[in-house]
Parts: sequence; C-alpha cells; structure tokens
Amino acid sequence: MLIAELMDLGFESFSEEENAVLAYISSDLYNDTLLNSVKLLKDHPEIKISIHPIENKNWNKEWESNYQPVTIAGKCHVRASFHPPVTDLLYEIIIEPKMAFGTAHHETTRLMAEWLMNLEVKGKDVLDMGCGTGILAVIANKMGAGSVIGIDNDEWAWRNAQDNFRLNGMSEEIVFLGDVTMIGTNAFDMVLANINRNVLLQDLNAYFKSLRNKGNLLISGFYLKDIDLLKEEAAKCGFHFAGSGNLNDWAVLLFYK
Repeated sequence: MLIAELMDLGFESFSEEENAVLAYISSDLYNDTLLNSVKLLKDHPEIKISIHPIENKNWNKEWESNYQPVTIAGKCHVRASFHPPVTDLLYEIIIEPKMAFGTAHHETTRLMAEWLMNLEVKGKDVLDMGCGTGILAVIANKMGAGSVIGIDNDEWAWRNAQDNFRLNGMSEEIVFLGDVTMIGTNAFDMVLANINRNVLLQDLNAYFKSLRNKGNLLISGFYLKDIDLLKEEAAKCGFHFAGSGNLNDWAVLLFYK
C-alpha cells in the first residue's frame, strides 16, 4: 500500500527489506512536504522515515552490469546484446537494459508477457500503451502481429524502446512519445497496458474506443486489491471480463469488447 502511494508521488523504484521499504526519487522532485500527503504514513505515525541523498554516479552503467537474462513461461528468453543467444525457445528478445520499465524481471511484465503469449496475435493490430522498453510490442511482433505501435510519455523509455525495436528487427518509427491522446483515430485488435492503477482508470474509456469489436484489452501494473475496482470501471466503459492472474500480489486482467 505504501509503495502504491509513493508511486503516485513520483518515486521510481523500490526495494522491500525485512523491516523497511527503500524508495527512490529524483532529487529535483523531492521536497520536505512531499510525504505529508501519504495517507498510510498519517494513519501510522509509528512508521519512522529517514532521508538519504545518494551520490551522483552512472547508475545506468551500474544497473547494466548486474542485468541478468530472463526466461518467461518456458517460451520467451529476454536478454541483453552482451548475453549469449538461446536458440531452443519460441522467442528470443534482445533488450538494451537502460533502466526503462519492462525488462521482464518485474512481476507485471512477466504476467503481461505470459498472458500475451497465450492469446491469438497473428495478423492483429496491437497497441502497447506505456510501452517502457517495448518488450510486449516486440513479443507481439514476433508472434506475427499485423502491425504494432508503442506509446510512452517518458522520453527515456521512448528512446530505449526505439533502440530495442531496432535490435529486434523492427522500425523505430512505430514507437511514439506521448500519452493516450496519441491514439487519435487509430483502431486496434489488441491493447496492452502495463502502467498503474490510476492511469488505467483514467484511460479505460480511451482504450475501449480504440478497440475494434471482439478486441482484447490486457492490463497490469496494479495489486490484487485493485482488481474489483478495475473490473467495475471497465464494465462501465463496456468491457467484458475474460480472466485474471496474479504473481506476488501483482495482478493482470483480460477484457474483451
């Protein structure tokens, strides 16, 4: 619950320890009153808070040096260009690990990838909304999608997705910098959105409008406790519930139009 609230304030990464949660935010986004709005901290004044500035160094290089390949559901191997190739699985994805979200290490990316690989994608037009590294768009492309578009509102993620599209034989021109308004009048057979609860709730109606009849919406980026709310709001938009899954308190939902 604490992590969910901190994400909404701009905290970007987290580490859960036995008696603590470490939360990281860019120094230019932090101020002494930022945490005053966190409801869980208000309700539990016994929680102790400490602030520690971190030295400026090339954290991306540090992170890259510790990046490990991942195999998802025994079907898809996700690796960096400096890892040896794997040839005995259905799909191999090359990701340039530059700290954009979607390296397949996080539960939500794994959930999205697993569920995507169980859907009929061949020949379909797919939107990867909030694409991060672009991994889901790349998987859809390798599964034979008719067309794939990626959109992300973070410039770092957008540039990383362009790199990853090129690494996997895709055009960098099909990933766009922006938010849900970038969809415009485009129509899709499948929308993939691994973002967070608040953005999903805000954009569900836009996803519905962009989907063709019988199209699928696959979403993650939220906790098990958020499932009922998202199902309720999706139903209001006109979506039909088709299934759910979870991994370590994170959830994935599938809908159809």
